[in-house]
Amino acid sequence: MKKTNSLKICFLILIIPTILLFLWTKDLSQNNKEYLFLDKNLKKNYDQFVHTFGHDDQLLIEIIKTAPDNDQTLLNKILLITKKLETHKISTWTTPFETTRKKTPTEWIKFYQKHPLMDFKLATPNSLFLVAQVPNLNDKEQISFYKDMGQLPFPINLAGMGYTNYHLNIMGQSIQKKLFPLLFILTLLTSFYYYRNLEITLFVFINSLFATMIGLAVLKIGYREANILTTSVPLINFVTTQSLSIHVISGLFTYRTIGLSYKRKLTPMLLMVSSTIVGFFSLVTSDIIAVKQFAITSSVALLVTTAFFIFTWKFLLKDIRFEKRHMRPLNVLYAPKFITRPMVYTFSLICLLLAIYAYPRLTTTVEALYFFPKDHPLVVSYDHIVSNIGGTPKLDIIFKKSDKSDFEYQDLLNLDKLQDRLKVKLSPTFPKIQFISPASLIKNANYAYTGDKIIPASAMASSLIFSQVPATLKSSFSDTNLYHLVLLNPTLPTENYIQMLRIVEDELKVTSDKYKFSFNGLNYTLMQSQKHLVHSLLISLGLSIALVCLIVGISFRDLKKLSHFIISNTPPITLTIALLFFTQTALNISTIKTFSISFGMIFDSTIHLLYNYKRPNLDANIFQQAVLNPIYMSSFVTIGSFIIFGFHEFIPIKQFGLLLAFLLTLGLFFDVLLLPVLEKKSSNELRE
Repeated sequence: MKKTNSLKICFLILIIPTILLFLWTKDLSQNNKEYLFLDKNLKKNYDQFVHTFGHDDQLLIEIIKTAPDNDQTLLNKILLITKKLETHKISTWTTPFETTRKKTPTEWIKFYQKHPLMDFKLATPNSLFLVAQVPNLNDKEQISFYKDMGQLPFPINLAGMGYTNYHLNIMGQSIQKKLFPLLFILTLLTSFYYYRNLEITLFVFINSLFATMIGLAVLKIGYREANILTTSVPLINFVTTQSLSIHVISGLFTYRTIGLSYKRKLTPMLLMVSSTIVGFFSLVTSDIIAVKQFAITSSVALLVTTAFFIFTWKFLLKDIRFEKRHMRPLNVLYAPKFITRPMVYTFSLICLLLAIYAYPRLTTTVEALYFFPKDHPLVVSYDHIVSNIGGTPKLDIIFKKSDKSDFEYQDLLNLDKLQDRLKVKLSPTFPKIQFISPASLIKNANYAYTGDKIIPASAMASSLIFSQVPATLKSSFSDTNLYHLVLLNPTLPTENYIQMLRIVEDELKVTSDKYKFSFNGLNYTLMQSQKHLVHSLLISLGLSIALVCLIVGISFRDLKKLSHFIISNTPPITLTIALLFFTQTALNISTIKTFSISFGMIFDSTIHLLYNYKRPNLDANIFQQAVLNPIYMSSFVTIGSFIIFGFHEFIPIKQFGLLLAFLLTLGLFFDVLLLPVLEKKSSNELRE
């Protein structure tokens, strides 16, 4: 059978299931609910907190006043918003009317001007605010609701966890929509440059495209949805299949048949894929749900894809006899003479010592708003709202009485004094700090009615005042067995949040033994979960290194080669950890996975070199054509593909791609510079 006809048949055989899988998976939805990014053990505590205090998300809605607005037009805008809320089955909200008992926006503004000590002002000369209790919406309901709110015929700003999740879902969907076209163009151009054959280029491309569909299918079968981490699984599958295809096609042009090519290259290719799968699967040790899902789906997708193509290529290409030809040469510096073994050992040791120093000092970022560009609508809306009305919940403190009795009037007075002390301690460092508690709600309500911002002198009066607080505001503060205190502030970097937490802890430790306290809330739980990120990095990286070293040890049964492998492959990881610290780059839930992944992927080129170094009388030309060229080409494609991730506006994805590209570049660089020195191999030696 002619090669041309065979490749066309192979192309047609693969394109049909590719189209079918695309049609089946195109309805794959995004889910970036907060629980996915929590440590599974801490999630139990947070779930209990949600069960006790309610799950509804508080959505802040700001109506921005425009020049022609008067009282009636503003009231009409509020009416239109409340109708939108009712349409989406949202029935609980608070407007300035409920907190002021005044009828018009002009009166609301005058009321707040007359009561400057009110903690939350829902009307200013430039804006009006509503607080809505949004129930737990499913994906379709959430998209419909926020799209509907965005189509209002006047400008508004929104802030709330649900609104953040909505934009995270949009970002997740845009990853494939924005990155796939760039990735396709890159791989088509580089493949055509390398193969100099359109049919082979298209054959490799359809293989990679089918691998992408396998990635989507694994997501749909496993979880029926994707998140901001797992949405990159299909793209990673695409890139990995491109790399595998390059090695296979290079072998075909060197050895002419798929049988002989497999005989020479199948073992290192299988070891290459095994190490990559190990790198991804090692992340399964993480207790963060989204990271674990990424580990499972990415490793399963790679395993299924590799098994499928190893067998189908053997079948589809068995009748094709390729003409021997040279791929376009890729001449890269290889084993320079000025590098010696002592230099390699010293360099590796320095990198290790720097990483040991840097590792415990690495920081993390958990605040979702820091993941978006500063000019993103979500960030702009949030900044505008908090500059007018205050911050969002950053820490929930739950008090219980040591004797487990109900909270009484005297407890209210005691904890109000504690709240005042906290404000005195926190205000110098956090000037915008605010509090919501039964005491603060009662004091604000009493201030509105009497002009005195104090707790009334009797328990009965306090209860009466509390009953007048809008339901939206007091729904989480009515449990008589628990006292709920919420700290609010604009977004905080991790180090500042830890500082705030330390101040609060120090003050609460001197509280009377009559009360026990605990911390909770979404922001606190996320922060505690992300503390496990750095620990997770160490565990998953350690597992990845151990398993890959086991693969090397079993494959070569040579301690010297194993030591050379470790010495040449660990510097990219250790050097990058040190650079993250010295450049003050914080880790996030996306970048944390790069180290384990990269160690498995860096091994790809190492295994081909080590495997061929042990072959006696290896011809230099074959080594260049069948080993070095595909190593360089597959590395360039992989690195270039991850650099494309850097074009995405979502900061964790951008950092993930660029960091992984940097690590793989270092890995290739050290493989062609350090490993040959350790193995005492050079271009001249091969030619001899």
